[in-house]
Amino acid sequence: MGDMSPEFATKDEEIAFWKGLAQDLKIRLAESRDELDEFQENSRELEAELEAQLEQQEARVKELTARLARVQTENDQIKVACQGWWWVFPLLLLLLNDILWQS
Repeated sequence: MGDMSPEFATKDEEIAFWKGLAQDLKIRLAESRDELDEFQENSRELEAELEAQLEQQEARVKELTARLARVQTENDQIKVACQGWWWVFPLLLLLLNDILWQS
């Protein structure tokens, strides 16, 4: 593997080449830093937005879980009430049937 440096006719030409290369690299470095800064800022904004959405969804889940528990409790209460009255309806039908036959 040999030396990949270009050859120059004069020292001034070599100096100009390396200064130009250094300037190009300095510009690319500045552009890369700007892109990195922009990326980091966008990432922070996205993270904050996602965190806010997560908090909203967690609050919604908590709200719906509480609502489900209330509805299940109401359902159980209605079920118990209905089970307590199951025997009344057949008797009521018998009573109504007797009334109809007596008429």
